[in-house]
Amino acid sequence: MSEIYNKILNIKYLLLILFLFLGFASCKTSQLAVNSNLKKRNAKFLLQKMEENRFVYDWLSAKAKVKFESEKENVSFTVNLRMRHDSLIWMKVQKVSVEGMRVRMTPDRIEVLNRQDNKYIVETFATIQDKMPISFGFGDIEDLLAGNPIVKEGIDFEVSYDSIYYILEGNIMDDKNKNLKKGDVKIWLDGGYRLTKLYSKIGENTIEANFSDFQPVNDKESIAFEKEIIIKSPESGEMRFKINFNKVELNEEQDVKFEIPDHYEQIISGNKLPNK
Repeated sequence: MSEIYNKILNIKYLLLILFLFLGFASCKTSQLAVNSNLKKRNAKFLLQKMEENRFVYDWLSAKAKVKFESEKENVSFTVNLRMRHDSLIWMKVQKVSVEGMRVRMTPDRIEVLNRQDNKYIVETFATIQDKMPISFGFGDIEDLLAGNPIVKEGIDFEVSYDSIYYILEGNIMDDKNKNLKKGDVKIWLDGGYRLTKLYSKIGENTIEANFSDFQPVNDKESIAFEKEIIIKSPESGEMRFKINFNKVELNEEQDVKFEIPDHYEQIISGNKLPNK
């Protein structure tokens, strides 16, 4: 089993990869036209347009093929995603036909069935906050996976233009010390106000995401079925994810089976429970 596949069986790396997925990058189908002669818009207008493009659903399911590349290895795996708005996120991660992990998230906690090591792991969102570079909650992850915009309060964006894109740039400030800059973010929107590229740097770590192959999923929304994500950090060097979504379904109730085998080792908030 490859190093990256083993890492996603750890909750910390699972959540990091969810943030790297950056959602579907959705937009309204009525705004697909790309205009090379962009009208001048301020940051407030562009952020409002991003908010208006929010993806509305009751149930959502999708399948994604993920290819990971680094200097040391190449590996592919499949992610099955099922979500019920405001209440549940369910995921199954497989390499070839072997299930490596099953995940269930609810507004207060994250549960993982690690099939490779026979472990059941539980963390609350409250206790895992310190393990991630940015603060987040269930709603943030839900929005990211559904492609809805997440723009943290306190970021003052400036707008610039190139030939076909609006470019929003802003500083990311420390949650505790509002005068301390932690990083920066840069967002590219096309003439239809859809997200096509994102770049962020926090400390010495950078994330770049590119979105393409927008396809309609109903008569109102379309999503980016292809995305490429490049991560650079002193710890891991450069990592590249290529993600292709398919079989997207909306508003059909899904099977979200999640049964804990009796023989699995149980780890709750870092504490190992006695075997049954």
